[in-house]
Amino acid sequence: MSAKAAVAFLFTVCLLSSSPQALAQSTPKVAVLAPLSGNYSSLGKAVRDALEWVDGELLLPIEWVYFDTKGEASIATELSKEIAENPDFIALFGPVGQEESRQVVSALSDTQLPIIVLSSADGIEETASHIFRARVSAEEQSRALARFAIDVLEKERAAVFYPDDDYGRSCMLAFTGELQTMGLEPGPVEPYPADEHKVQKEAELLTGKRIRKASDEGEFKTVKQKRAKLDFDVLFIPDDGGELARIAPYLELAGLSMGGGAQIPLLGTSAWLTGQTSAAEGRLEGAMLLRLFDAEHSSVSNWVQDFYDREERMPTDFEAQLGDAALYLSQALRRCPDSPSRECVLQGLASGARIQGIAGFFSFSAKRSPVRELFVYVMDGNGESWRAE
Repeated sequence: MSAKAAVAFLFTVCLLSSSPQALAQSTPKVAVLAPLSGNYSSLGKAVRDALEWVDGELLLPIEWVYFDTKGEASIATELSKEIAENPDFIALFGPVGQEESRQVVSALSDTQLPIIVLSSADGIEETASHIFRARVSAEEQSRALARFAIDVLEKERAAVFYPDDDYGRSCMLAFTGELQTMGLEPGPVEPYPADEHKVQKEAELLTGKRIRKASDEGEFKTVKQKRAKLDFDVLFIPDDGGELARIAPYLELAGLSMGGGAQIPLLGTSAWLTGQTSAAEGRLEGAMLLRLFDAEHSSVSNWVQDFYDREERMPTDFEAQLGDAALYLSQALRRCPDSPSRECVLQGLASGARIQGIAGFFSFSAKRSPVRELFVYVMDGNGESWRAE
């Protein structure tokens, strides 16, 4: 595996000092919008766990003030308006959910309150110049995988097999769009029903074991062939791990070689980490996915051990990304005078400075999207994934 397997974007770090006396005078308050109760309370707990995890390592202490959205966009919006009107808060951290986040940034688009949105919704940061997105989007992962397939794996024709839902369609469009930006036409692009167990026909259309033919009436029908005719050398499947394991047998039956001896590599986003990939029974060996946090790397062993000591579990990619955003906010605050203003915090967040975070180097781009390292992992026969070296 090429050393270029890790996609990294690097900027220069610029940190300004602050006197101990200034730190003691006042602790900046940052509002945190998260679902602390309700159906999504596990996400709210993860937000709190992430902030408590990095609290002792912040360059400037922050007083986190939590507001419970209950996972409802209307509640999040009303709370955000109260926060924006309260001059004690110099920034807003949250919300998490996509719909909550969209409504909040829309409601606060005319304010100058710095907002670090915890949603991974692609483009949400474009709403206004004071909106920053903390998490890498599925579309960004898809574009990175397209570049990885062509530049690193040196493949020439990439296919996409995707669930016909919002996530699958957005990833497919991002992946194929990046190929076209690179001057390449995608290979076969085939959807399959997201809510249907059997995907045999769709898998056969992908592999060429079944083709579409027009009837005399101008309607299309599918006709099965004697054997598959693969017209691609790499396959992108943007689905979660459980669904990936479910469709793998159908791909194999359709003529796609699976497992350790496969000639066509499979690629996926970090969504593969969700669900039981072990159910694929070795068919996914050698498949590659992106991860946003390399928890096994020696450089983060102290971070990981500290989190495990606190929570008795391993930290997730989600928590690592939030922790890095909190560290970056602290760095931005350190650039400000004794009593930081919202304007100063905004300038610090937009500075383009780079920090060494938990999940690698982190910064915000000029367009206020996250800039961080992405790690390629390879799956073994048991459905576990290991970092590619």
